[in-house]
Amino acid sequence: MKLSSAECHWLTSAVATAREKRARRNTSWVLITGAPGSGKTTIVNCMAAAGWRAIEDPGRAEFEHQLKNGVPPNIVRHDYHRFQHMVLKRVLNIVDLIPDNDQVLFDYGIAESLAFMKVAGIPWDNVIVEAAARLHFSQVFLLDIVPLSLGSDDVIRNESELSRKLLRDLFLEIYQVLGHNPIRVPLMGVKERIDFIDGLI
Repeated sequence: MKLSSAECHWLTSAVATAREKRARRNTSWVLITGAPGSGKTTIVNCMAAAGWRAIEDPGRAEFEHQLKNGVPPNIVRHDYHRFQHMVLKRVLNIVDLIPDNDQVLFDYGIAESLAFMKVAGIPWDNVIVEAAARLHFSQVFLLDIVPLSLGSDDVIRNESELSRKLLRDLFLEIYQVLGHNPIRVPLMGVKERIDFIDGLI
């Protein structure tokens, strides 16, 4: 699964418009991204423990918020379009308060929602596309997938192996089209991955 020419044009046009309106935020922020089960949250948590200011995965945070309010997982997923807009609202409430020159580590950004929506067969809309186009990270690290153990009880991230691979490839392509140069982080031990990332920041 790849982006269509229309989707690529939509993204590049949104970036151009953001630049013309001087709404493009060229930040010092670092993004750690990757498909569910790539180990990104483990990496982010370890780097946070070492002193980084880290922003948690907004999708997981919103999903957990819904579960705590008594909404069953299947109901959260039922209106996935609405859910992604709630995730966007959560992200925007955070990024609006962070100066562009602060060194901050993000566990997912905004553009990932577009990949999740595409894999789920849900059409994009301008609100999310334009929000993704307005945000530029100083560096984007894309983690390769970690094989999942059998019998995982994670009710939030339940994507199939195929979906995880599709998401990883879409994350790479979307961030490239948005003007980033994602750095692939191969499958290694946690310490080796952190050393790899630290060596490039």
